[in-house]
Amino acid sequence: MKAKKRIGTRAFKIILLRDYGVNISEGRILRLLKSMTLPKMSTIKPRFKSKKAPVFSSDNLLKQEIYYGHVFNSFEELEQAITKWIHYYNTKRIKKKLNWMSPIQYRLTYSK
Repeated sequence: MKAKKRIGTRAFKIILLRDYGVNISEGRILRLLKSMTLPKMSTIKPRFKSKKAPVFSSDNLLKQEIYYGHVFNSFEELEQAITKWIHYYNTKRIKKKLNWMSPIQYRLTYSK
């Protein structure tokens, strides 16, 4: 069966996209994909920095500084720790990219 979807009078090919590095290994999924005869594509490594790089970077920092090595007794306790960390990160954390100033100091210095 060819993988096509009809919208009105137009037929569109269905293309499976996946994140770089993720392998599909479950038998049912593999059989389904083979039966749909999806076009095979080679993996393409990104040539440019990911647009999501700042998000991944801050997520990793959050995990390192808050999550790993800490035991939280409730969701509320974890939520409170994350909220405090986000406030610290956005207002007080000194960053090389901001001339070794916190975001607030940087804004006050260069907004004049």
